[in-house]
Amino acid sequence: MITFLSAGIVVTLLSISLFGYGWIIGQEFLFGPFIASLIGINFLFITYIQYKQMKEDGSL
Repeated sequence: MITFLSAGIVVTLLSISLFGYGWIIGQEFLFGPFIASLIGINFLFITYIQYKQMKEDGSL
């Protein structure tokens, strides 16, 4: 669970910063960082769901 959380945070922050840089400075839509930010957000969502399930099961 910690792996997904750390990967989600790192991937999301880096890809959003690269996407924003390309969009604001370069005036172009960078598709790769956009998809990477969606994947990072997905990692964070998976971590939240796993944490919620572990909390309900009492294994946390």
